[in-house]
Amino acid sequence: MRYAFHALLITAVCIASTTISGLAHGDDIYAAFAAVPKFGAKYHGYARAQTREAARMLALRACKNVLCRVMQEYSAGDCVYVFLGEHQVYWNQSNVRNVPRREMAAYCARYDNGCKAIVSECLR
Repeated sequence: MRYAFHALLITAVCIASTTISGLAHGDDIYAAFAAVPKFGAKYHGYARAQTREAARMLALRACKNVLCRVMQEYSAGDCVYVFLGEHQVYWNQSNVRNVPRREMAAYCARYDNGCKAIVSECLR
């Protein structure tokens, strides 16, 4: 079975990491992942909220760049996996609910070095 994953390339001078932030766990049923295309390893953000609009706004704020755009939205029942490598950031699509975390980790490792999970959760 083939899974759909996405990656954003960045230039060598922009290799860096940011901290993913979000709301405290609770009854949040929406989430969003934002990044700057081609600079996602440096500029990315993730957030959970009780509304789709709030999740989008918080993810854009966490991304910390005016060029950020929402790359993926998630809702109740979706699992969210975001991995950061040395050159790219990788995330799963919301319609790929059953992809195991280990497969997402293997996908990142296949294309990049130093992969680490920065988001790994399932929304209720």
